[in-house]
Amino acid sequence: MAYSPITRLAYVPGQNAAFSFAQDPQFQFKEGKQNFGVTFPSLPNAERPKVPPSFLVAWDPVQQKERWRIAYPNGGFNGGALATAGNLVFHGTTSDGVFHAYNATTGEKLWEVTLSPGMATPVTYELDGMQYVSILGGRNDAGRLYTFALDGKAPMPVLPVPTASKGKGRGTK
Repeated sequence: MAYSPITRLAYVPGQNAAFSFAQDPQFQFKEGKQNFGVTFPSLPNAERPKVPPSFLVAWDPVQQKERWRIAYPNGGFNGGALATAGNLVFHGTTSDGVFHAYNATTGEKLWEVTLSPGMATPVTYELDGMQYVSILGGRNDAGRLYTFALDGKAPMPVLPVPTASKGKGRGTK
């Protein structure tokens, strides 16, 4: 989530992720494990919401109402949002790896680029008078740090697809 003191809006990534659950009569606590105490039965005929599975919403906390919404019909989880003093909102969609820039007031899409699926929350910073936005994209060992200069003109270089290590976990061989 991000907040802009300029627009006075909160930018909230969200998911519509319906699933069925019921109390697990066989539940036993296991230390160090996820202990939901429920079971997740498969209900093949259950009605699913007829809405896009994920979205970014601009919420007015004073008026308690939505100002605009961007629906992501391909679904999946979302990365975080970043609001800037330049009236921009940046947001990455995790499932397809697309990084978006929107007008913070209207929600108009201004720019997007396809990176790696799996998005973190973007950050912005200034260096030598130039503003940059960086975001981690990708999962596990296949992740990358992407950095963009605002008002930059250089094309994005074509990079080889990173490959995950075949070790026992993150960064091990």
